[in-house]
Amino acid sequence: MTESTIKKREVKVFLDKDISTLNTFRTLTLFGKNAATYKFALCHALLKQNGQTSELRYEDLQESFLRELVKHYKNNPHQFSRRENSLTREIDLYLASERTSSDWSRLSTAASKNIFNDVFRAYQNVGSGTLAKSYMLFEDQRKHKKITMTDRLLSVLENNQAKQIISNENQAR
Repeated sequence: MTESTIKKREVKVFLDKDISTLNTFRTLTLFGKNAATYKFALCHALLKQNGQTSELRYEDLQESFLRELVKHYKNNPHQFSRRENSLTREIDLYLASERTSSDWSRLSTAASKNIFNDVFRAYQNVGSGTLAKSYMLFEDQRKHKKITMTDRLLSVLENNQAKQIISNENQAR
């Protein structure tokens, strides 16, 4: 089992006091970088999955993730503190457009080039470190452009009440 590399004591204490998957999501939401708009979008996109299979291809997650990313970026631009990049420029163009299906298609095509560059690897980083393998929600198989959802994440996807709690807490941020 891979040990946690979390360096911030208060984050490690918060995570370890309750080993539930709900608390893992809380830890990522509360202590992950608030400037990381992608974390909120990825959380919602993951919660929309049905959990019928543990493997999820990047392309199958893109539409949901991009819609959530645009929505969160539009409502909380201050949470994206990184400098402008090709994706944010495309999102800004889309938000300034009439938002037709053609505009969405253009955004989606542009986003497909780099939307998942570091998202999966960074999502489970918190407190200047990475979650222990026992807390992981998924494993990124970047080479194959897919993730494998762990039993922890799959158990949440089967529990509508847990999904709603996580979604509400994530949206409040």
